[in-house]
Amino acid sequence: EGGPRVSSDCHSVLVSSVYQWSRLPARRWLSMADWLENRHAIVTGAARGIGLAVSQTLALLGARVLMVDNGCAVDGSPEDPAVTELAAARVPGAESLALDVAAPGSGQRIVDAAVKAFGSVDLVIHAAGIQSGFEPGPVADRSAGGAAPPAGDAALLRSALEQVFATDVLAAAELYEAVLPAFRRQHAEGRLPGAVVSLISAEAVYGDPELYVESVGKSALLGLTRSLQLSYRLHF
Repeated sequence: EGGPRVSSDCHSVLVSSVYQWSRLPARRWLSMADWLENRHAIVTGAARGIGLAVSQTLALLGARVLMVDNGCAVDGSPEDPAVTELAAARVPGAESLALDVAAPGSGQRIVDAAVKAFGSVDLVIHAAGIQSGFEPGPVADRSAGGAAPPAGDAALLRSALEQVFATDVLAAAELYEAVLPAFRRQHAEGRLPGAVVSLISAEAVYGDPELYVESVGKSALLGLTRSLQLSYRLHF
């Protein structure tokens, strides 16, 4: 109790524990629906894939969801805000926010939008992520048809890292830092503690030669989330 709460399988690692759940006032067994009924969640990357599935599940269990996405494809382009609006229409009670989470200042804008829509924020799930398409030397050499970038191209590697880190890591850091004051305020007012969840692929733990940049980005996100927990658990 009171330590890191990490759930992992071959597909993902979910890390959620800015707060120590052992400090909850009621020490009884609660179902997931009990936890989520009338709660307010932010989900990034919510227009498709895992983010959409998470949003639908949260709504099914009684939560209101702010679905944040710029409607981009998995490689980060192009943006289509209509995709986010259409996705939110499939989730009962959801609100949509068409926004690039990688843009500076996005974290505070997202939290402000959630508080304006719902009055409070209880849960933040960072599911946003993109793939760069960069392949390191040995993998690029094996690629058929010359489709891969030239092996050892440092400029391409830097560009890919910056793009992935902006969405996977920097966006999460901004968002978490923006929501923590709201968590503190709500907790002081008697609301149950909030939580942060980072969606992290298995590559963050085991690595993947064909998802080189994504592995680095998700590893950084894992480190960010664990460090955030260890830092802020001392202040609540």
